[in-house]
Amino acid sequence: MTKRALCVGVNRYRDPALSSLRGAVNDARTMSLVLVRDFGFDPREVRVLTDAQATQAGVLAGLAWLIDSAQAGDDLVLFVASHGSHVPDRDGDDGDDEVLVLHDHDWAGAVVTDDALAGCFARVPEGARLAAVWDLCHAGRAESDASSKKRVARYVAPPETARKQSSRGAKSPAKDRKKPRAGAGEATHGALGALVHEGLAAVSWAGCAAGETAVEASFGGMHEGAFAHALLDVLRRTRDDLTWAELHARVGALMTELGVKQTPQLHVPRALERAPAFGGRAGR
Repeated sequence: MTKRALCVGVNRYRDPALSSLRGAVNDARTMSLVLVRDFGFDPREVRVLTDAQATQAGVLAGLAWLIDSAQAGDDLVLFVASHGSHVPDRDGDDGDDEVLVLHDHDWAGAVVTDDALAGCFARVPEGARLAAVWDLCHAGRAESDASSKKRVARYVAPPETARKQSSRGAKSPAKDRKKPRAGAGEATHGALGALVHEGLAAVSWAGCAAGETAVEASFGGMHEGAFAHALLDVLRRTRDDLTWAELHARVGALMTELGVKQTPQLHVPRALERAPAFGGRAGR
């Protein structure tokens, strides 16, 4: 059994019109360290892509490394901290395509959409366990949380042309989404949560719900995403194995305690409901 992880964090973008972040790189690096120290990931099986390394080609190559050599019994983790956005549908689905904004993001050129990522995830072999964790938002408000001027949104609005095209016949991007892929009764995900569907045996955990804003701020003098901060804090303070649902509950409670107005969204396939998060802690 192999544990393998790809951690992506983007603070700086090639396009100067895209607002910089301050905590995404910290999030990716800290997540990688926690996976190695507390969950037994071999450092040689953890890749961290930040800023200029986290191009579209770089991240897709990283996903190929993460997934294509996986076997049944492996635990795979994808962690992404960056901006999210949306563009008019490019492949005939209803609504918008959700977009992962990477270092070389180009509105007029190629972009990494939810459909491209779903194509990568479809290659996960049967019996391997994939967890995708997203600290970004795809259709939230562009302004920061009104409760704190120091909080910065991890969302960029598309250019005016794309915004007009994507909103035709809809009241807001968050309300005119693709045909839902999740089963009835499942959570409405923010971030790249549209990847969740009944046929994908993967955990998908988003830092906010659709229409909400994922924010970052300074916590104890270190800039981090609010969701990533809560997740990493819980992981560092907990010594027992937790299921995904148990971890989700503790992270949500801490975010509420911190006054963060986000609602993390978790999808766990039935086959993984009792599985320990991140494959279980080291030495257990």
